[in-house]
Amino acid sequence: MTRFRLHAGAGQFLRDAYAKGASRRVGPRGSAMSSIRFSFVPGAVAAAASLFAMFTLSGCMEASFGESAPGYDEQACVERGLRRNPDPLTVKTARIVFEDDCRSGSPEACSALGVMNEIGVGVPMNQKRAVALYERACQIGNVRGCTNLAIARINGIGGERSTVFGARVLGPACDHGDAWACLHLARLHDEGEGTSRDPALAARLFSQACNGEEPSACVAMAERKASAGQFTTSSDFYSKACSLGDQNACAHVAMPVVSIQ
Repeated sequence: MTRFRLHAGAGQFLRDAYAKGASRRVGPRGSAMSSIRFSFVPGAVAAAASLFAMFTLSGCMEASFGESAPGYDEQACVERGLRRNPDPLTVKTARIVFEDDCRSGSPEACSALGVMNEIGVGVPMNQKRAVALYERACQIGNVRGCTNLAIARINGIGGERSTVFGARVLGPACDHGDAWACLHLARLHDEGEGTSRDPALAARLFSQACNGEEPSACVAMAERKASAGQFTTSSDFYSKACSLGDQNACAHVAMPVVSIQ
C-alpha cells in the first residue's frame, strides 16, 4: 500500500494521509479519480458514474493529451476547469455531483467542492468551508486535497497563514506526482519562504510542474530562459503554456521576446 507521508510537524491528522483506503498514488490516467477510493466506499459505482458525467461535461475525458501524457489525472483537469470559470451548466452539475459524492465519502469530490467554495464558483464563497473540505479529502488520502490545503495555508485562505506548514505538505504531494504541488513548492524555494531559498531546485520543480501540464510553471520556465538569453527555448515554454490555456502566454508567442542591447 502506498502511503502519503508528511514531514514531522505538519499535523497529526496529515501524517499518514494515504493510510486509509489508498490503493496507489496519483499516477497515470484513471488512477486519481477512480482507483484511489471508489473501490473502497459505499456507492462506488454511482459515484464513479456521476464523476464520469462530470469529466465529460468539463471536457476532461476528451482532452487531447489525456490518453498519452504521463501522470495525466482527471481530478487535476476538473479542478483546473473549475478555476477557469466554466459554463453555468457545468458548474450546476458539478455542485450537485460533488455535494452528493463528498457526503458519500469521495475525497476527490470533497476536494473539488472545496475549490468551488474557495473561489465562489457555483456556490457562495466560503473559504473556511473550503479548508474544511480540503482537510477531509487529505485525511482520507487524496493528494490534490492535501495540496489545496497547503496552498490555502500558504495564502492564509480560511485561516492562519503558514508557509512552513505549506512547504511541509507540498513536498510529499509533489513527490506523489501532483504538478500543482510542485508549482507552489517551486515558488516557495524561489523566494525562500517557509523553506530554504534554492533557485536551482525551484527551476527543477518548475520544469517538473510544466511537464505535468501546469501552464503557470511553463511561464516561469519561459521567463527564466528569457532572462538567460535563451529566447528560442523561452518561446517554446510560452507556446506550451499557451496550448494549456494561458492567454497571456499566447501573447508572448505572437510577439516573441527579443534582446535589446
